Amino acid sequence: MLLVAAAYLVLSMVLSPASSARRALELGERFLNEGDYRQAVLQFQDAIEIAQRRVDQPEVAAIADQAQPLLEQAAQAGAVRQVQQNGGNVQAAVIWLDALACDQLPGVQVFYDAQTLLEELRDLCAAEDYDAVFVRLADESYKQTVAELMGLNCEVKLFDPEDMATGETADGQAPGLMTAIYRMEVATENFTDGTEENYMVYYGQHQAGVRQGEGVWLAYQAGNNYLARGTWDQDRPNGSFESRSWQTELNETVTYRVIIGTVADGLWDGRVTWRFERGDETDEYTPSFDAGRWQILREENGLAIAADNGGGNVLVATDPEALNGIAGYAEAA
Repeated sequence: MLLVAAAYLVLSMVLSPASSARRALELGERFLNEGDYRQAVLQFQDAIEIAQRRVDQPEVAAIADQAQPLLEQAAQAGAVRQVQQNGGNVQAAVIWLDALACDQLPGVQVFYDAQTLLEELRDLCAAEDYDAVFVRLADESYKQTVAELMGLNCEVKLFDPEDMATGETADGQAPGLMTAIYRMEVATENFTDGTEENYMVYYGQHQAGVRQGEGVWLAYQAGNNYLARGTWDQDRPNGSFESRSWQTELNETVTYRVIIGTVADGLWDGRVTWRFERGDETDEYTPSFDAGRWQILREENGLAIAADNGGGNVLVATDPEALNGIAGYAEAA
């Protein structure tokens, strides 16, 4: 009888809500430290579920308080890993979180917000409604979502299910369309005020998450709009491009700067068409570049003249040493 009583007492202690919750918490911490985020999430969820059944026991409730932030940490780390292992595809993180019933955790809402944001940008770019895209990029919620993602060291992308030309599914290997957000690699003349981090939006073809083929490249900051269309090769601008930049605050007298030519690794190379469009007026030049550097025609009154239009107007290279190319890849864009 004494042995039976002792065994029952031990079993009761092992299976008590407090000991079960504590065991789940400890296992969760071990899995978290080992990088097994799925198992960590499951264990922390178990600890919280046990505690919620015994709210009348303060020691169990305390375990739930410990498990909740660890659950969010594990869910967030697991979602980041899913993004990184799937070529930046934010959908992979959302699917992983949904499968573990983590969709309501505050710490992972940024992945859902990112998917929604990318879907909005995708639809606007597909419709070529770029004015609406710039309005979206200027929105504070966009900036906050992107800043949170970049803080997690995530490069987020949204893959479309079908390739625009072949209809093949974009499974990360087949060619397809994607919408993505990238950090600007190089500060440019219109994106250097330092008030915020600069991000670029890409909409176009990809190969396994790498920009490859025709794409559109957009940026907005402090009223400056930038749009470039062209050919990407091995994740960089390489091929024929047309860039257009203007300021939204000057809608009535806006001047568009349009550059058309060939780009090599993000830099203008060879002769380009460089023009300014303002209403019905157009001022056009044909300067030349060598790997992004102005080819100066002559010095005139202390100015470096890069081109003239034969009508008495000249194009001055204000900084002859600056590299010129696509925004995010060159100092002057």
